[in-house]
Amino acid sequence: MRRTPLFLTADQVTSLRAIAARTGESASAVARRAFDEFLSRQTPEDRLQALRSIKGMWKNRKDLPVMPDVLKEDA
Repeated sequence: MRRTPLFLTADQVTSLRAIAARTGESASAVARRAFDEFLSRQTPEDRLQALRSIKGMWKNRKDLPVMPDVLKEDA
């Protein structure tokens, strides 16, 4: 293992310590587990699945501008 400095907010430290106390693990062990879980969801297949899950989510919206009109505004 490598030691890595990490800056956390006060709320993050409080939550981390609370989870560590509740689970009986060290704060470092809890943080490593959280990193492992997060990183396991970051595979290319997971990102592709996330993109596929939102495909078409705005297709029925009537309150969005027409893209060619938006592009003309920048010209």
